[in-house]
Formats: sequence, structure tokens, C-alpha cells
Amino acid sequence: MQAPTQGRRFLNGCLVVLGVVLAVVALLAGGFWWSLERRKKQAVLDEERYSAVCDTISAITEHPAVSFSGFTKAELGKLAFYLVRKGKVLKDTVVHYPQRDGLYEFNIPLAFASFKKTDTIVVATTGRDKRFYQISGFHHYAYLHYGMLGYVGSHDCRFAEGAYTVNGRQYRDFLYKQDGLSALPTH
Repeated sequence: MQAPTQGRRFLNGCLVVLGVVLAVVALLAGGFWWSLERRKKQAVLDEERYSAVCDTISAITEHPAVSFSGFTKAELGKLAFYLVRKGKVLKDTVVHYPQRDGLYEFNIPLAFASFKKTDTIVVATTGRDKRFYQISGFHHYAYLHYGMLGYVGSHDCRFAEGAYTVNGRQYRDFLYKQDGLSALPTH
């Protein structure tokens, strides 16, 4: 009769140890999940807070790219860029840029090393069918840093590439020929 009692004690001891191990694993998993959820919520709050900080950057030092569509090589062989602030042209430059590979992507010229986020860049094509594009609405955003286990609590401010307006509309992916203005509006 003694053998079944010892076996039962051993089984009960194993079940207790297994229960303790499962409880510890459940606590660790729950703590890990709670930490991830807390980081997600903190990321949402930090994105809002840091975006406000990044929005205070008034100078644009990046040279955003713009892509054209619907043009011939001759129409894009020479582009005129104008830096406009409060209705006045501050600086202009002409860029000769032959496109041998058929790609029609241009960066804002280096001649505009820095400009205010409230400025407007006007791009004018050349040739008979001259088209104008007013590019504005430049800004920075908060880029939150993430690691293998989620948000790590830091950020940096990055230029919002492609998040600007062209001729009063949100920039899509190209400056389409048909969307260009045939003349600049006068204020």
C-alpha cells in the first residue's frame, strides 16, 4: 500500500513544480506583452509630441526629388527653378539635364542650399508648351526608432519626401504634363 502513496506524492510534486513553472512562464509572457503594449501607446504619444518639435524646423536643407511624366526629352532638357518667398523671386537657376536613360527625376538644385519651409519652389519646363509647377508645403516629421522588441523611445526629425503640394494639390508620384499651369497666377 505504500507504493501507490509514494507514486502519488511524486506525481503531486511534479504537478506542483509544473504549475509553478507554468505560472512563471505566464507571468513572464504577460509582463512582456504588457511592456510591448505600453511601448505602443508611448510611441503614439511620442509621435505627436516629437512631430510638434520637428514642425518647428523652419529651414529645408534637403533637396527633394520630383518626377515628371508625359514629357519629351526636349521639354525636360532644360528646367528653370525659382525660389519664391512671399511672392518675390529670391533666387533662380537653370538646370541642363539631358535624360539619356528615359528617367525623368530631378532634385531641387544645389543652388537652393537652404530655404524656408514656407517658401515655394517653381519649376518651369522649356519649349513651346511651357508648364509651371508650384511646389510648397515642405516639412519634417518625427521618425521613431524601433528595435527588435518594438519602440525604443528615441526619434530623429526627417524630411517628409513627397509630402508636399504641387499647384495647390497633394503631390502624387509625378508632375504630370496635363497638371502643369500654362502661366503662373498673379497675386
